[in-house]
Amino acid sequence: MPTDERFDDEQPAAEVMDLGMVTGRDQPARDVIEIGGAGSGRFDRRRLLRWLPAVLAVALVAAVLVHHQNSPGAVAEHPTPSSMPAAPAPTPTGTGTATPDPVVTQYFDHPFLGLYTNWELYALGPTNVVRIEFARARLTRTEFPDLQSSGPVSFAVDAAGAVVRPLDRVRGYRVPDAEPARPLEKALADGGPALPGPDGKSFWVPSGSGDVMTLVDDAGTALGPSIEIPYSMYSTPQPDGAGYLILTDETGSYDARPSGLKRITEGGLIAIGAKQWLVSECDDAHRCSRVLINRQTGARTVVDHRPPVPAPLLGTISPDGHYAAVVDFDQRAHYNVHLLDLTTGRDRSLPVQMDSSVEGSALVWSPDSRWLFAAGEAGELFPIHPDTGEVELLHIPVPPVKQLVIRTDT
Repeated sequence: MPTDERFDDEQPAAEVMDLGMVTGRDQPARDVIEIGGAGSGRFDRRRLLRWLPAVLAVALVAAVLVHHQNSPGAVAEHPTPSSMPAAPAPTPTGTGTATPDPVVTQYFDHPFLGLYTNWELYALGPTNVVRIEFARARLTRTEFPDLQSSGPVSFAVDAAGAVVRPLDRVRGYRVPDAEPARPLEKALADGGPALPGPDGKSFWVPSGSGDVMTLVDDAGTALGPSIEIPYSMYSTPQPDGAGYLILTDETGSYDARPSGLKRITEGGLIAIGAKQWLVSECDDAHRCSRVLINRQTGARTVVDHRPPVPAPLLGTISPDGHYAAVVDFDQRAHYNVHLLDLTTGRDRSLPVQMDSSVEGSALVWSPDSRWLFAAGEAGELFPIHPDTGEVELLHIPVPPVKQLVIRTDT
């Protein structure tokens, strides 16, 4: 998609409501909601004014008819034909069927954060997936039924939408772009993690007794490659940032691929990136350091010296390799987001707190490394400038979220 595309020639959506919300700092932004469709058009306030007299006239006639039909002795002159299918009744949430709620899309007057980009941010809430298209100034929320699980949930995206899969053996959901959610099928429907594959179109899922991770497509059909998991690897596999897996036990952390396992470190894995690992290692006298490892060459660089600190989730390294975003446990028993400069060793604590039960990908970088996005303790979405540590405001009504994923080249 061209980065300067303004999208003014898109077709209008089928049903829209202009709420007139103010969402910008200096200029009011028009907030338009489309319900139940994938339309990508804009709302024209002048069309509403042009059609307003006709709409009011129709409403007046409808009110008279309703009054007549509800009067004593009134007879329905035009009963509904028996051949017309009745609208399906709403399905209660949590029954395990496709979501009964509509897809809701909101349009705004200006690109979010002033970004004209070809990447999008996906966010997972308790019962919805939120898609934020920065350049199109469009936010889409798709509801799905309750997951019937309070445990960890895998959240991944591909070219056509998102996958939400609890690790428990309960139903998960496929959330296609601009379409209602539907239950996962075949191998994707079983319990366990669903982790992104190397091509952006596939997922690693457990098969058999769980000692093998198999690559499947978005329909749950096996594609062939698999990764064997040794019996001693009791921890849940995690994505390695390059389409494969990380496995951990008491002997260290390993990069796992169909060709086998390769140990990353005997110490603790702190953060991952497409080209680097950040680890914590101690020598025989317990002198500890944070060490940056080049994934291709294995070259090791000491970033700073500090004792290991337990963290609730793996951090993430910016695509340009400049920063690592990590979660640290502070003296007030809070999990705070830190930015570690991998060149200078400078460690900055940001005014962003994470939930102690945080899971999955709660920290993500934009592909150009200019933005870090964090899901906060109360479900807030925080856009962060890494060079300054400043937290920006989106000025759009994002529902509470807990996991984040970036999708590129859509």
